[in-house]
Amino acid sequence: MSTSPHQPPRTPSGNVVTTFTERTFHEQETVNPGETGRVLLGEDFRYNTNQTFDFDLPGRVPNTEVRVYTSFAAKTANQGSSFTFKANGTNVPAATNDQISQVSDMQHQHYFVGNFSKRLNDLGDATKLAWNINYSSGGTIYLARLNYITVNYTRNLALSGSEVAWGLVANDPMSFAVSGAQRWHHGVGRDNPLESHRHAGTHQRWQCNLR
Repeated sequence: MSTSPHQPPRTPSGNVVTTFTERTFHEQETVNPGETGRVLLGEDFRYNTNQTFDFDLPGRVPNTEVRVYTSFAAKTANQGSSFTFKANGTNVPAATNDQISQVSDMQHQHYFVGNFSKRLNDLGDATKLAWNINYSSGGTIYLARLNYITVNYTRNLALSGSEVAWGLVANDPMSFAVSGAQRWHHGVGRDNPLESHRHAGTHQRWQCNLR
């Protein structure tokens, strides 16, 4: 990887990008229901029905939306499963689809998966998220496990420590303005202080280092 330490900083031009969508993720792969090899599931909610998962959101732009995607697997008889969620101790509005149906074929249906998408617009300037899941079922519970949680949020395009990396797809050429950067590069090896430009309709993974 090469650098250009003597090249003077340039002012970004065109469509200047100063933020990007960051993604953080939680998943534990501990159990393979039905031993099919297709899906590995995580935390067990049969006995501990209320669990909280903590996420750091470094560089989050204040007062911007946070999206949380929760995937859960359950196998119950006689009655389905239902869920409620909290974000930093505050109840998240319920939706009619915050549930997973009971199985109808105990022998051949290992579980059903529910995928729940929530938009959080009241986190203020918080850079941490405590995501609470409360599980309940009035039926016979054979399996109740978390699959994964994904959190997407708007992050400033700025160095946090010595490095920041991001990915982006767009239809128009654009420039990136990286706050706090002196030298940086991306996957095809072009180096520019503070700013870079890429062609429309392409997808690349970018990385910025302070060295």
